[in-house]
Amino acid sequence: MNPPKNYSFLVFVAFIVLMGCIILGTLVARLSGKSEGPVMAGAVSQDRDGAIPPLEPPPVRIASTPDGKGASVPSPSGKGTEFDTAVALSSTEIARGVPVNVDVRVICRKGRLKDAIVDLEIYSPDGKKIHQDFTNLPALSKGEKENVNFVWVPTRPGKYSIRTGIFDSAWTNKHWNPTAASVTVTGPVGAKVSENESLTLPSPDAVVFADDVASGWRTEGWADEINPSDTFYQEGKQSLSVKSNGPFKGIQFTSVTFEPAPYDRLVFYLHGGLLGGQRLRASGKVNIDGNFEGRKGVFLAPLAAKRWQPVVIPLKMLGYEDARRGVSFFVMDNQAKPFQIWMDNVYFLKPGEKAPSRSLPIRQMSYGTGQESTVLDNQPKPLVDPGG
Repeated sequence: MNPPKNYSFLVFVAFIVLMGCIILGTLVARLSGKSEGPVMAGAVSQDRDGAIPPLEPPPVRIASTPDGKGASVPSPSGKGTEFDTAVALSSTEIARGVPVNVDVRVICRKGRLKDAIVDLEIYSPDGKKIHQDFTNLPALSKGEKENVNFVWVPTRPGKYSIRTGIFDSAWTNKHWNPTAASVTVTGPVGAKVSENESLTLPSPDAVVFADDVASGWRTEGWADEINPSDTFYQEGKQSLSVKSNGPFKGIQFTSVTFEPAPYDRLVFYLHGGLLGGQRLRASGKVNIDGNFEGRKGVFLAPLAAKRWQPVVIPLKMLGYEDARRGVSFFVMDNQAKPFQIWMDNVYFLKPGEKAPSRSLPIRQMSYGTGQESTVLDNQPKPLVDPGG
């Protein structure tokens, strides 16, 4: 049977109608904002010009730079990250006052960064930053790995979060890890960081420093930094950190009204930090007609590491025998190099009042005789322990 003569024409018309429907449907879909076709799971839809739509910017966190200014730190999004950091701890649960070794492993995934800063920040259970440390690396290139070690000494119980970051020399953020690690610190609030027995302070009139400088006293000195610190403290909430970048510097306590006559000993506690070994001396001054004149002093044995040690000095070894009203005393470096110590609970004792045991050995020196520059090991006489 032969097809009608207009068969080819009908096929052509049908094809035109079908194409018109397809085009019309596509236009309607575009105008209504619908996709031109299904998007496979895991695929990224594209704009009409073929560009990938920008991702929504991640939330911004703030990390403090050492000068106190804020540095914008984007949360890690997993897209285009140039660096990774991982943290290994000496222990994830540790007692208060015990140093924690924090090893930060830095991996450069892409690019190169010159003068990189590896930043470590520790945050308290309530989200406050309580510690920051950082170090510099000359350069980091793709594929390179570096290990950086930090040490932190916790002073309060609780669960702390450890965060790490990579910055350039201008403190522009290159990587931020807000969940690098966590550590739980155990021990009751007020637990001692020392091996010494419980401390009982004398009457308030005898106290020079206990959490704060007592009324009638002032601190001065020629150390580069003299600041309250809770890194180490023997009792209470804080001590005094004394830090110097140069030799023969220290801290001085002065009162123009204190009368030493009822007392016979000066007591204070020293902490040598994680390394110890600091060599110090203590000297006294008395008020003579408004001028403080140097008298005598003592050399101290080298400080131990990681613990508090009491120092007990008879006032006669400071030259206070004829002092009436107004005295001064100082503790300073005796090893001609930079140092840092912590000092806490400074007070005077009356005859008969019990002094701390296991006090640091001391040796008499005469102020102004030139012995100040003599290293303790060169002294011919043995050290003595006035505290028993």
